[in-house]
Amino acid sequence: MTQQEKKLINDRRDGKISEHEFKERLPLREYTDRVQLEAKVNAAISRDDFQELELLIYLVLWVLPDSNQYTSVLNELLVTPGHRDHQEIARRLQKFKSPSTIPYVRAVLLSDFDYLAYTGSDSDAIAKWFSWILADIGTPEAIEVLEECSHSTDEGIRNEMLYRLKKCR
Repeated sequence: MTQQEKKLINDRRDGKISEHEFKERLPLREYTDRVQLEAKVNAAISRDDFQELELLIYLVLWVLPDSNQYTSVLNELLVTPGHRDHQEIARRLQKFKSPSTIPYVRAVLLSDFDYLAYTGSDSDAIAKWFSWILADIGTPEAIEVLEECSHSTDEGIRNEMLYRLKKCR
């Protein structure tokens, strides 16, 4: 991502330029292609360039078409620390209901939520984001993760998974 592109995205995010001007000046084709977007996200992650990562997340969540073609990018971002958009990413993944999201949700639920401490939420509140995703996906594999996490040593996770399992049955 060039410095000019970073400035354009920041200016749009901060409301300094219109959506029309933004879309005219930013080469969106480079970002709408899922493979190119994944490469840009992975490059930002590998460089620990969290400023660029935040800008890429902004594009995925608020600029690019709301399409499940970006599910793989969102899955990776769900388990990536260094940004503050995990809840919004979880909402989008819940909407897409993709079984490919299940292992990522499982990984988050089996983590200690350290990278989500910025939310200021207790584990039960955070676990709720992920129980909704699993319940909406609704496959046997998703229900298995709910079941597995209903035995968590973390009381908040355990209680949320038990609650969601009751709603699924």
